[in-house]
Amino acid sequence: MQTLKEYLAIIIIAAIALFIEINFLHPDKYKSFRIIDYYDEEVYDTIAVDTVEVEVEIDSEDIPCAGTSENNGIKATRDYLYRGSAPSLSGRICIVEYFINERGDGWTESERNTATSRVYEAEAWLKDKAVEYGTEVEFVTVSYGKNYCVDNIPGYSDEDDKNDKFLNKVFRSLNWTDHEAFVKHMREKYECDGVVILVMAKAVGRSWACPYTRSHEEYGKTQNFAEGAIIFNTKRFRDGSTAPLYAATVAHEILHLCGAWDFYEEKGIQDKEHASKAEKLFPKSIMLHENKDIYSCQLDEVTAWLVGIGSKKDWYVWFQPQS
Repeated sequence: MQTLKEYLAIIIIAAIALFIEINFLHPDKYKSFRIIDYYDEEVYDTIAVDTVEVEVEIDSEDIPCAGTSENNGIKATRDYLYRGSAPSLSGRICIVEYFINERGDGWTESERNTATSRVYEAEAWLKDKAVEYGTEVEFVTVSYGKNYCVDNIPGYSDEDDKNDKFLNKVFRSLNWTDHEAFVKHMREKYECDGVVILVMAKAVGRSWACPYTRSHEEYGKTQNFAEGAIIFNTKRFRDGSTAPLYAATVAHEILHLCGAWDFYEEKGIQDKEHASKAEKLFPKSIMLHENKDIYSCQLDEVTAWLVGIGSKKDWYVWFQPQS
């Protein structure tokens, strides 16, 4: 009969043999089981995804700081995220709804109510997700101004500067030419920390956000300080199909204004490798897929950090869009 010492000796020898097998003899065979960082262990603990290469490739000491000639670094990103009207997904945020339409196709009261209900659904989801990360966020929703009629509503694919100019045109229709003065007014009036403008468009299109960025400093901070998004009441997907507005789309764009990145594959956003990695790490992220049922979406840990309610891990910067 074997003694306890003999059992221990066998266990130690087996452990050493396994260590040598994994690290020296056949490391590639076990590579996919090096599971490191996941958003939700209950979801991901059975998925074999190699995230080692992400951690190895990203060195926080190599990330350029704000003010250097390399202004596409994450430190520069974090620096400007807090300069616009929507600094983070926390505190009290004022959502300013502004309804627009093209000539001859105005909003009905029912259509406006439906669109606003999607905004409320998005706000409720964002509040729940903030709580999951130990943060509280509160929203106050304001319909500001009458329906604004325009000749043409620019779409997602239009040039960025055209979109910026369009938002400024809508903003000026509110009789405000100074963005900072408007934001200050709304913050004081509604006792809020952040201000988001949602331009609700009665049209078919792909919604887009216009967050404050470093390029806006070239125009002057009072010209693009107020952060906003255009939300189409009929959603057009990337494959060309359409559907009524999703609450998840509204939440997605609000998160952009607070600093979030997209994770899907598209030129200037994520290449195939990065998008594939995102699919494996956080397949239910709202920055990857906008589902009809918003509660089937998740707020992933990278996005939580970007919007100011989560902690940082160095490998997050690997997903910074390359535009």
